[in-house]
Amino acid sequence: MPTPPTPTKPDRDDLRTRALAVAGALSLAVGVLHLALPFYGGAGFRYFGAGEYLARLADHQSPIPTVTVVGIAALLAVAAAYAWSAAGLLRPLPRLAPALTVITAMYLLRGLALIPEIPTRALSPTSLPLRELAFSGFALTTGLLHLAGLHAAPSLLPARIRRRLTPGKPPVCPGRVPRPTDAGQIPPFLETLMPDTSTATSRRWPLWTAATIAAAIAALHLFGGTPEFVGPLVRANLDAPVKQLFRVLWHLCTLLLASLPVALAWAARADRRTARPVLAYVWFIAAAFTGVFFAINLDAFGAAVFTLPQWTLFIPLLILIPLAT
Repeated sequence: MPTPPTPTKPDRDDLRTRALAVAGALSLAVGVLHLALPFYGGAGFRYFGAGEYLARLADHQSPIPTVTVVGIAALLAVAAAYAWSAAGLLRPLPRLAPALTVITAMYLLRGLALIPEIPTRALSPTSLPLRELAFSGFALTTGLLHLAGLHAAPSLLPARIRRRLTPGKPPVCPGRVPRPTDAGQIPPFLETLMPDTSTATSRRWPLWTAATIAAAIAALHLFGGTPEFVGPLVRANLDAPVKQLFRVLWHLCTLLLASLPVALAWAARADRRTARPVLAYVWFIAAAFTGVFFAINLDAFGAAVFTLPQWTLFIPLLILIPLAT
């Protein structure tokens, strides 16, 4: 009598590839969806919960909402690239393990909003649109797919986390992630566009990208924010010292923002050891802008943290600068 075949476990590499490939596709899809928002004006921003302030800016043809969603879409495209790189569909990107860990954590933290949203929706269906639960569920699903990929490939995790998961075992150094030899090969023209991370010079691309983003932020602040915020405040019925002090602070902020792309461009050309203090300064400034804007949004508007969305513009700097160091 023939012996029944022994059930085999699914291949861990295949599980990693499938989970991270799907996670990357979801990140890219939602990034493309963000790019469609400006075409729908304020209604699109209101529907997706971007906040009334951002929706009003879109209704008045302000460039701030468009720049915001383009920045978010760029971040999601980077997240997709890192997921596909970890899956072996793209060549390994710099800082693959920590970057993928941060991306996974951000998706899971956003998805955990589903826990209070479910009872809120059950107790008062009109207080929370059903789409908010769908958005949180999407983030949680994407985060779990990233987590499944990390679990299937422990070498992608940072060494500190691996040591806690496997006490007593020597840490496994994450090497280059092998790409499939048949399926998953990328077109040759894309191969030429991707930097070869084996050289120190090619890893400077995060700094040049960050410098470009920082220059765009400074230009947006000066040419977009000055007429939109400084003009109405100067014309408002306030004491003259208050108005002029605001002008001083605004243009001091302009000089500070203008210093960031200059510092990043210099660091991209300088020796890494010499550039590290400058990069630490730029990263701290970007973190300060992000933290202060987020805290004030949270204090003034509650969960509508995108009411003043300027803090999202600095997030790419917080991600790109560590990639270069």
